[in-house]
This record gives sequence, C-alpha cells and structure tokens, in this order.
Amino acid sequence: MKILLLADGKSAHTIKWVKSLLNENIEIFLFSLTQVSEDLASISNQKNFSYNNNNLAVNPNHSSIRKTAYLKLLPQLNRQIKQFKPDILHAHYISSYGLLAYLSGFRPYVLSVWGSDILVFPKRSLIHKKSIQLIIKSATKVFATSQLMLDVVQKEFKKEESMRLPFGINVEQFKPSLSAPSARPFTFILLKSLAPTYGIDIAIEAFKKLKIHLPNKPMQLLIYGDGEKREEYESLAGKELSKSIFFIGRIPNHKASDALQNADVFINVSRYESFGVSVLEASACSLPVIVSNKGGLPETILPDKTGILLEELTANSCTKAMETYIMSPDLVRNHGKNGRKFVKDNFRQELLAQVQLNEYRQLIGEV
Repeated sequence: MKILLLADGKSAHTIKWVKSLLNENIEIFLFSLTQVSEDLASISNQKNFSYNNNNLAVNPNHSSIRKTAYLKLLPQLNRQIKQFKPDILHAHYISSYGLLAYLSGFRPYVLSVWGSDILVFPKRSLIHKKSIQLIIKSATKVFATSQLMLDVVQKEFKKEESMRLPFGINVEQFKPSLSAPSARPFTFILLKSLAPTYGIDIAIEAFKKLKIHLPNKPMQLLIYGDGEKREEYESLAGKELSKSIFFIGRIPNHKASDALQNADVFINVSRYESFGVSVLEASACSLPVIVSNKGGLPETILPDKTGILLEELTANSCTKAMETYIMSPDLVRNHGKNGRKFVKDNFRQELLAQVQLNEYRQLIGEV
C-alpha cells in the first residue's frame, strides 16, 4: 500500500504517524510545507519512506492571506502524485494541507482535523466556512482527533463518513522513571505555551495559595514553555517565589518524557483546548493529572481514577486539587498507575495505527 501524506514534517504527531505506519510496511511519501525534522530526515534512506525537499517555510496556522504562498507548491504536489502513484492521499490539517489535497484532484483523499482548522478557521468568515465545507464534502472520510471535533464535523458540516481517531502516545518513550525518586520537593509540572488560552496564570495563583496554606511543605512548580505572556507570568509569580516557581522555557517533545519523569503531578488548566495530548503523555509516565473541564480535555482523563477534573476553573479549585495530591502519596501512586493503564488501553500509538491501517484497507477495498 502506498500513502501520500500531506502533513507538517516538523510536527511530533506527523513523526509518530510516519514511524508507526512504516512499522506496518506501508510505503510513504511525505509532502510537507516546511522542512522535515531531523528525525524524519534520518530515516529517509529507507526504501519505503521519502519526502519532498523544499525551501518554502510556511506555517499552516497562518491566516489564509499569508499562506497563499503555499499554493505555488500545487504543481509540485501533482508531479509527485503522478510519480509516486499513491493508493490514498491523506491530508493532516484541513485548512492548508486539506485544501492542497482538494485542489490536486486526486481521489480518494482523507482528512485528519487537528483543532483550530475545524474549530476556529471556519468562524473567521463565511468564505472560510464555505471553503472548509467544500473540502470536507469532497473527502472520502474525515478523522477527528477528539469527540469534540467529530461532533463539529458531523453536526455542523454534515459529514457522516467520519470517525474519532485520536493522536497516539508512544508508551515506550513516555513511561515511568525506572530510577529511585531523588530527594527533591514535591513537584507540579506544566508543559504549555505561555499564552492566555492555557491558564498558566491560574496554576501560578493556585500554587501561591497552596504555599500560603502549607508553608512548611517543600514543593515546586516547573513551567516548561515560552510565549507572549512570559514576563507577565514571571511578574505574577513574584520574586518571593523565585526558588519555588521555575520558568524553564520550551523543550523539544523528545525531552518531555525526561521532564515528566522528574515530577509528581501534571497540570493542564487550559481555558480551552481541542484535545490534550500532553495530559496523556503525563499519564503514560504514571503522573496523576489535574485537568480543566474544557474543550476536549475531559476525554483525556478518568475523573477520580487517573486524575482530578476541575468542574470550576478557578485558582481555588486548582489549589484544592493540588493539596489533595501533596497530602496523599498513595493517591498519587494509584492515580498514576491507573493513568498509564488508561493510555496503554486506549491511546497507544501502535493500537491507533492499526485502526488507521484498517481504514486505509477498507477505503481501497483490501478488506
């Protein structure tokens, strides 16, 4: 089977999909609007994987006006289709790669929606919505990362040929630490961009309240990420907590597991999020999670089994959840253990790759 993927060659999700499909002896050509990651480039000598090499740096999240430049790649894509002769064309992210798939004229093509491409982009204008509607309608099938997105695809865009297919987790990469716990303060951890959407300010306020309530408990809050609000959040944390709240900066995905393995509880209190892969990665590392009841995040947790779901997104409710864990080591261990099982049973990359493979086979009549 030959699959031509249209996807961001730098995305950790693309890397996972490519590697998992290669393990199934699928021949893949990756057509990316950006330079591919070194990780993918290093395996391109395999006879069943190749990719386009272009110098056009395009951000698929840019507005339609700014990203019209990528349309110049349509002739290159059509030449590659003619040369590669794929069985299926699979576009990841509907408002850019999906448009290229539609314009190529190749059929069958399928779509994977990731978040803002289906939840935000269509709301910009009637033209934006109509273009997404056209791309979805002509696709053979649509895969949605979360139930939230699937509901939009099926209810707003009336696409019955669609299904939920989440991003998978590499449970061999994201796993509990095998070494004995080091002598360190009880550690809460966040891995998010420092943007208003992700509620970093709420977590900081919650931690400050917890420090006041439990002044003699050694604890720390590690914030991995960077963004527009960094200075504001550092100011919110205050100099008095400079030895308890640490802004570490952004780290690549392959180093996230190391960070998680050196923490006790993971926090994601986003004001809105389409899914929540980072929550599942933390659970795979056997960390209990504190998660807001927003967007697709509830799909990543079993409340009171793998973590605590905040029904009210406030600093007080977050503080209460943090205190619950810092005062109960047994609960930390139990929720962490349950979390890893939850991920292995439902979100393991190999498992979801098989689902994807079976869908491919059905689409080309191999089943």
